[in-house]
Amino acid sequence: MVYAACLDYEGIMLTTTQEQQLHLTTRRLDTHPIDVLIVGATGSGKTTTLQALLPKKLRKRANKHPTLPDMKKMHAYRIHPHLRMWEPIPPDSLTLKNEQLYEKEIINTLQYAYPYKDNHYAFIDMVVIVIDGSSRDIGTAINLINHTLLPYFPIERIVVAINQADRAMKGRHWDTLLNEPYPPLQHYLIHQANTIKHRLSASCSESFPTPIYYSARYHYHLQVLLDALIDTLPTEKRKIVLS
Repeated sequence: MVYAACLDYEGIMLTTTQEQQLHLTTRRLDTHPIDVLIVGATGSGKTTTLQALLPKKLRKRANKHPTLPDMKKMHAYRIHPHLRMWEPIPPDSLTLKNEQLYEKEIINTLQYAYPYKDNHYAFIDMVVIVIDGSSRDIGTAINLINHTLLPYFPIERIVVAINQADRAMKGRHWDTLLNEPYPPLQHYLIHQANTIKHRLSASCSESFPTPIYYSARYHYHLQVLLDALIDTLPTEKRKIVLS
């Protein structure tokens, strides 16, 4: 994708085409903004990712509790006029009970609905699951997808993203001047993304696209992450049947 003609909206860079797609989606869905839930294991870099997407002037005051009563356990980040991201507040300690409560909160958020023209529709439009690229353990991601996301959320609205590309080979082969990988690390990252794709597809019995990889710390491939978000924009509202 070419970024020669970009529009700078409050710090986030979108191509003209991306801006048009985002605007058309909000009009077609009659929803404003698009709401995205970001999840992942502790330490995967969810907050760092959100901070990287935010303009500097908003970073210190972006981490606020929302006013929506059912979203009190979330942090809201308005990264673009048409795009808002939500991060579940992590548990104080990683006990089994706290992890179960954390997963339950995610499920409740995915099922949170609002009335619209005689129906109820999901508040969350998309999900980004962040995987720690510096770790070989993706069991947490597999468990999160299998037991928390897929039973309540369609796979075509899920973006899988591998963070910490700079740490994938324990910090080796990373160009600290240009903040990008040298060829050995680049090849490793491509191989890692394909490996994770196959592991997720086999473990979750679903066909996943190849995850994107990036470094929130060094702002590497953030445009690729934006590409994935734009490409995954929904084409219709997600109807919720209230029990």
